Amino acid sequence: MLWLCSNAYAGFSIKGTQLLDANGEPFIMRGVNHGHAWFPLNLSAIEDIANAGANTVRVVLSSGAQWARNS
Repeated sequence: MLWLCSNAYAGFSIKGTQLLDANGEPFIMRGVNHGHAWFPLNLSAIEDIANAGANTVRVVLSSGAQWARNS
């Protein structure tokens, strides 16, 4: 069965079991974690991660329960 998402968000769509980008190409996630909760002064981290070729980033935030709260 082939199914194509008709209401793609931000150019992404689904075809079968694949996530496709705005050009219809399979989207392969390449990324890392960034511990913003622990390193809040590292303001260039996202740009540095992007410059290293990543297209995704998981940002660790804090509610304030254990580390300083991130707004």
